[in-house]
Amino acid sequence: RHGGSEQARLATEFMRREVKAAEEALRVQKAAIAEFEQAHRGELPSDREASQRRIERLEDQRSALATSAAEAETRLATASSATDATSPAARLAAAKAQLATERSVNTDTHPNVVSLKRQVAELENEVRTGGGGSSGAGAGRREIATYREQMAAADAEIEQIEQRMARMPQREVELAGLQPRAKVVEESYFQLLAKLN
Repeated sequence: RHGGSEQARLATEFMRREVKAAEEALRVQKAAIAEFEQAHRGELPSDREASQRRIERLEDQRSALATSAAEAETRLATASSATDATSPAARLAAAKAQLATERSVNTDTHPNVVSLKRQVAELENEVRTGGGGSSGAGAGRREIATYREQMAAADAEIEQIEQRMARMPQREVELAGLQPRAKVVEESYFQLLAKLN
């Protein structure tokens, strides 16, 4: 009779060790899945719907930016056509033509050529910095540049999301390889736990 209780105690000890080992194995499997999901956030099948919604929002945003940029370009073109003859670009073109004419008859050290070269350099700088015309023209160009940058950022984000979505089938396969192992370990753990109880 004493031997029976000893045997029961040993069996219980053994079962406790088995449950503890199964519990640890289950923890390791669940941690592996959590780590995988963390490492591949945005590439998992469960992320597909959110990714598609994000792309739609970015495409709407990009479309609105393109419209705003086109409107700003129209405003800028309308404003600059009114002052075309006096615009820095028009003055620069005229100065370059005059410089070419002077160079055809004079050397580079001739006072007229030197003066025109300096004038061309100043006008090129003015055109490059967007100044010279009305300050509105410079502001208009900056506004358009801002829209273009925002459109490029939206395009880049769309491309990143599409690349992550392209990896979803592969991640689905990899995750499918991890989940059954976790399920087997979990079932084993609960069976051992039931036996121990």
